[in-house]
Amino acid sequence: MLAELYDYAIKQNLAIEPGWSEKNIRAYINLSKEGEFLNVLLYQTKENKKKKLAPDIGSEALGSTKCNFPVEKFGIIFCLPEKNGEIKKTTENKHSFFWNKIEEISESVDEATACLNIFNDKEKFEQVKNELEQNKIKSGDIIGFTIDGKFLEDLENFKIWYRGFKAEKSISKEQDSDNSMICFITGESVTPMNTTPKIAGLQSVGGHSSGDALISCDKSAFASYGLEKAQNACVSEEAMSAIKGAIEDLIKNAKYPNIPGCKMLHWYKESISKELDLLNSLDFDLFEEDEYDEETEKIAEEKEKKEDLKKASEIIKNLMEGKDISAPENIYYILALAGAGGRMVVKSWIYGRYEELCNNIQKWYEDLKLLDSSKSWKPKKLSNYFYRLLKPQSVQKNPFDRMNKELSKISTEILYAIIKNTPLPDTVATKALVYINSELLKSDDKKRIKSPDRIACSLLKAWLLRKKEVKNKMASDLDKNNDSVSYNLGRLFAVYSNIQSTANPNVNTGVTEKFFRSASTTPAFVFGKLSQLAVHHLSKIENEGTKIFYKKMLSEISEKLPSSLPKRCTLIEQSEFAIGCYHQYATIFRKKEDKGEKENVD
Repeated sequence: MLAELYDYAIKQNLAIEPGWSEKNIRAYINLSKEGEFLNVLLYQTKENKKKKLAPDIGSEALGSTKCNFPVEKFGIIFCLPEKNGEIKKTTENKHSFFWNKIEEISESVDEATACLNIFNDKEKFEQVKNELEQNKIKSGDIIGFTIDGKFLEDLENFKIWYRGFKAEKSISKEQDSDNSMICFITGESVTPMNTTPKIAGLQSVGGHSSGDALISCDKSAFASYGLEKAQNACVSEEAMSAIKGAIEDLIKNAKYPNIPGCKMLHWYKESISKELDLLNSLDFDLFEEDEYDEETEKIAEEKEKKEDLKKASEIIKNLMEGKDISAPENIYYILALAGAGGRMVVKSWIYGRYEELCNNIQKWYEDLKLLDSSKSWKPKKLSNYFYRLLKPQSVQKNPFDRMNKELSKISTEILYAIIKNTPLPDTVATKALVYINSELLKSDDKKRIKSPDRIACSLLKAWLLRKKEVKNKMASDLDKNNDSVSYNLGRLFAVYSNIQSTANPNVNTGVTEKFFRSASTTPAFVFGKLSQLAVHHLSKIENEGTKIFYKKMLSEISEKLPSSLPKRCTLIEQSEFAIGCYHQYATIFRKKEDKGEKENVD
């Protein structure tokens, strides 16, 4: 994984020079070369969240005596007091360290003398502080210096000085330790880092606002052979800088996490055209023309991105329809990351051939396919399938937040099953059945014949098709040749429910609401009563043609059932029951519609 990230960073020129990192710089103090204060330049605003490369001394700045320079927090540079009016000792120490470093820099960088002139002139120093406060710069905001409009940290003579400063520190470390090791990333002999830089961008999935460590061994249980901290996974400063640049770039280009609980990053070994990037939309969604309002489109970049997604969706559509596409020779990589306690959590690492990816996405669509009453089918966004796995609530509030909490453990297992064409976890079937039962119990629309939720049934179908022990393979539409007892019991239940709704369309609580759960779990104890009810309801139907219509279905299904029904159904059998019920509902409605009778069957 690290080698692939390093390769990506090199190809994309993302390897940030060691000792530098991207920072949220709020403002700059603009000075003349002579040290006169000109104005405050606001660099980052609410509308513009651009980051900027600046020097970073790493974990040393987290202590109580040192800080970063020449870009640092307003409160440290100006030694601001806390809310109680007292100045912390740590702030005083860091304040002194900062200005001592500026003095050192000024010996080699003439422009830094302008900063010292402000510091040494109390009146000017106070004037600059007041100006920053008037611009609503807070104590924790990072600020820097510009000299005649030029960023101090970007000056070439400053960079030369800073490289020398870093080199002296490296020599000092080598003298303190003779332990050279092999870098896990490059394979070269290097001096290992004790602590690695934090990587930003995972706040939405549990990450810390200041960033998270990819390599962290702060407990003795993680250590081996007497090694300390990050030495247990040796990487060089240069290589880790490249890894940091690669991950932050991938995070920046990733969509909002639509896989619950993690941020999905993906890339390819070789560059690939945007229309062939099947992972560009991890929802595997088909985009319709009417989803985008051209008149309200304001940002050209967003418009271009949506066009790319539309192109990618054409490839996905071809895959869904079983058409061949020209699959280039390439390797895909998918990295699922989350944050926990200031550390990065690698939730999933998947890679493989592009051709294999195409075949497996095609297989995913085949497994999900479930025809409705009009014999059509269109897949939904992946988030819609995850929605069916949430715990039932009377009103589903904040579903995306709940997905992150409730589904974080299985989300990457589902993703892996999709990408690698492997079995789905059993939890998928359990949760989908809970959702189906919950929805059928709702009686907000009394005129509607309730069938099991189609999207949840699609998940059940995919789960069953990937279970090796399942003998009867589920079809996309009604399968009269399927000899599964549970499947045919589901069909029979749908007929019983339709007979009741035909005989008594205004019933408050019908067969579906009362008996679906018990019929699918303990059929031996329920179907006798359902059969009696069906006889009663059939006698109330006046139309003889309709009676014959139902009696023929009852006869055809009953022939497939044994004399003794199961007393208790397994998870597989309950899933087959739900799909059989859905198939029969869709078929009944289809036939009724052909006759000109209209009923709303989901």
